[in-house]
Amino acid sequence: MDSHVSLHVYSILLSAAETIGNDDEKAVSLIREAKRLLELRSGDRRAASAQDAAVGLARWQMKKIDLYLERHLAQTIAVGDLAAEVGLCVSHFSRLFRATYGVSPYRHVLMRRVEAAKRRLQLSNATLSEIALGCGLSDQAHFTRVFRRFTGVTPSDWRRHSRNH
Repeated sequence: MDSHVSLHVYSILLSAAETIGNDDEKAVSLIREAKRLLELRSGDRRAASAQDAAVGLARWQMKKIDLYLERHLAQTIAVGDLAAEVGLCVSHFSRLFRATYGVSPYRHVLMRRVEAAKRRLQLSNATLSEIALGCGLSDQAHFTRVFRRFTGVTPSDWRRHSRNH
């Protein structure tokens, strides 16, 4: 095992030791993460992948991710930022995220942005450009493409329909 992985596993286990007694669920999750890393490095990839698919993210990790997304939705959100929020490497986080939510982190962020945009379209008179920027989408054209991909209609049509019903 290379020294980088050894140090990473060591730091995860130290974090787990520090949280025992205060947040046992987090400590157990960190210990599982260290175990998975060791399995991956020892060549037992099938055991690690099977465990990932069965386990997914812990509840505390999901809550942290949801809170992070809520607070940073208008900003650029990288998968690395989400992974760092719960103390995982990007590739491992992505696998656990997909096992938990059924979609990639990127798609999940887009879905959250579209849901936020729907609320703003229905409850405010803000322009589409303002809503796009407020939901973390680069401009009105990008907003329209993403919104249509997820809902099947343009933001303007959705606003008109939602206000009439």
